[in-house]
Amino acid sequence: MAINEQIVTGRKFRKLVDETNKIWQRISFWTKAADVEFNDGKTAEQKLGAINGITSDLTCEDPKIAASAKSVKTLHTTINNVSTSLTSALNNKANASALGTQCTFSLSGTTLTITTK
Repeated sequence: MAINEQIVTGRKFRKLVDETNKIWQRISFWTKAADVEFNDGKTAEQKLGAINGITSDLTCEDPKIAASAKSVKTLHTTINNVSTSLTSALNNKANASALGTQCTFSLSGTTLTITTK
């Protein structure tokens, strides 16, 4: 049998607990991670519970460890820098019509050499 229900979120109220000093309590209705359901049928507890930590180590290959915002920004900046350098170098080579030359880029000990013919 289907349950006819309405989901109510964002509700709060205040209760006066000390009239003389005008002290109020704010009472909020919170939900549990097991009660929050995503479109794929998993709960927030299932999705976030699978994360065993956060790291800034770009060499980490553990699928249960999330990347920190700092490591994502570092990776993004590095990729943009390499892309800009590569585009600039290739444009310079194309503009100079320098056939048979090569460009070399290094990134964290890895070298990329591009030879044009």
